[in-house]
Amino acid sequence: MFRFLGLVKSTGPAIDPAFERLASKIYQCFPSWSVVVDERSLKVISFGSRPSITAHHLDGFPGVVLGTLFRRSRDGEVSSRCPKTLDDTESAKIVASRGRHLIDNYWGRYVAALVDRPSGHSWLIRDPTGGLPCLILRLDKVTLFAASIEDIAALNFVDLTVNWDFIRTQLVAWLVESRQTGLNEIENLLAGECMEFASSRASRSFYWSPLTASEFQPFDSVSEATRALRTITRSCIHAWASCHPGILHRLSGGLDSSIVLGCLRDAPSRPRITCLTYYTENSGADERHYARLAANHAGKPLLEWRRNPRVKLDRIVHIALSPKPGLYCGIHETSEQEAQLARAEGLTAFFTGGGGDQLFYQRAGTLALVDYFLRRGVNPRLLGCAIDAAYLEKISVGSVLRSALTLYRNRKKFDPLAEFYQYRQIVHPDVVEWVRRGNRFLHSWFTLCDSVPPGKLWHAYWLSFPMWYYDPLGADDNAEKVDPLISQPIVECCLRIPTYLLIHRGIDRAIARSAFEPDVPMEILRRRSKGIMEDHAKDTLLENLRFCRDLLLDGVLAGHGLLDRRRLDESLSGEPSTAKAYMAEVFVCLSAEAWLRRWMDQPKRKASAQESDFALT
Repeated sequence: MFRFLGLVKSTGPAIDPAFERLASKIYQCFPSWSVVVDERSLKVISFGSRPSITAHHLDGFPGVVLGTLFRRSRDGEVSSRCPKTLDDTESAKIVASRGRHLIDNYWGRYVAALVDRPSGHSWLIRDPTGGLPCLILRLDKVTLFAASIEDIAALNFVDLTVNWDFIRTQLVAWLVESRQTGLNEIENLLAGECMEFASSRASRSFYWSPLTASEFQPFDSVSEATRALRTITRSCIHAWASCHPGILHRLSGGLDSSIVLGCLRDAPSRPRITCLTYYTENSGADERHYARLAANHAGKPLLEWRRNPRVKLDRIVHIALSPKPGLYCGIHETSEQEAQLARAEGLTAFFTGGGGDQLFYQRAGTLALVDYFLRRGVNPRLLGCAIDAAYLEKISVGSVLRSALTLYRNRKKFDPLAEFYQYRQIVHPDVVEWVRRGNRFLHSWFTLCDSVPPGKLWHAYWLSFPMWYYDPLGADDNAEKVDPLISQPIVECCLRIPTYLLIHRGIDRAIARSAFEPDVPMEILRRRSKGIMEDHAKDTLLENLRFCRDLLLDGVLAGHGLLDRRRLDESLSGEPSTAKAYMAEVFVCLSAEAWLRRWMDQPKRKASAQESDFALT
């Protein structure tokens, strides 16, 4: 798997012996890695390569773009893959713009490290989708950056300790993306962010934000938005496909994975494609009918694998180190067998429809109605928008109008985490209240959103979490995971579509359904339901009940007061109980517990009770 690690200083171009000594230690620790930048203020090494990922060098300039890079076309129809070395003209523009030229004229998943030789100023830029991780460790006037926390931990420059405030927040609002991580010493370079090192200091700013992207030339009509979305999405998926001779595509039978397959079927590069779908015997989660429709329509082979409720969860305690907890209780069942299949078939990438729900706007009709009123005011179409919102949310028009009025009055206090609070039953109520009051890990984008309507804020919030790149249970030679819908041009296109158009005629993901009529079977386009995994999750939990009880009841979270132990005990008793915990919450807690144990088992990383006991402050 591709990884990188670098060292940057902000004290100018002069030789710094301490900086050189640190660089020497890094080279000694990773002797098989390639040196890709070796400047007085910037050192970068990388390891591994994939068909789609490499170190793109700048011709005649110090710096590198690490990852997958495509040249953005002006007409939106073609995206060309960039060579390993960018020509001198483009390289000069990238450095002169401090990396902004990359955001405006390229896309992909990358981290760029640039330096200006005369001044010694350096810049780190993470692409707007955050496709590759970029973790930051500050060491006095020197900063270490890397894709993998395991590589930072291997250097053992500092003792890494648990950020308990972050863990509390993540237990309540699972989707948390901020500059802070689950480790006190590790920062996160956010998607679309630049970190500049100059004049003995480091500063951070956003080169890209979904909130500003949504304001750029919004689409005025359904037809205009439909044409643009189809053209841009097909271009991006074809670009990703050009990187891989063979692709394993997870095809659920839902709309998003069917759209990806529909675009792949006529990709100019003609990759070999094998589709894979999972099913259970439960009728609500058996989507094979739809998966077969999509595969037959695309003319691609389909493998059908039955989910196993007897799969053991104990593997999650052996996850790879990561900067914050992931959700491990889903991938534990599929990760290894998918990797083995791809390896046996010679498939180098694993494609999914991941991100489509949030990208194409699946819910929140009432918020879309508020957006319409703020943008267009009172006019005859307002009632039509209210009917669309009511139909989408399956409530009366009167109810949706009353809710919209309340949201309009409180729009300055809009809290995208609010919907999480009511679903927490086993997290201690004091922890839930602490998160509700503080909200201290909200993404930095949302400090700059006074003029953005609440529906578009909600849309942007759900797009603020990068898709995972490293499989916490995977091996280095696994097929590369690609979520092609989360590509910068597609994201920008969807952000430009007003939310009230995205729920046109009361249909979720309405523009996407219209855009891909030629590519997806009509029965899938008209489908309004999704496979229900709750029963399978319950069966898995019951099969692993003793393990889950031992892990959580005698675990770190319960021991430090972050869980309501009485409710947890009842919820995991296996008997009927009034203490109802949602499966998602149980799996969130299991994942957080496994993550904590991995870090607290590391040498010199034991957290004291004084540091971690929960106290309301």
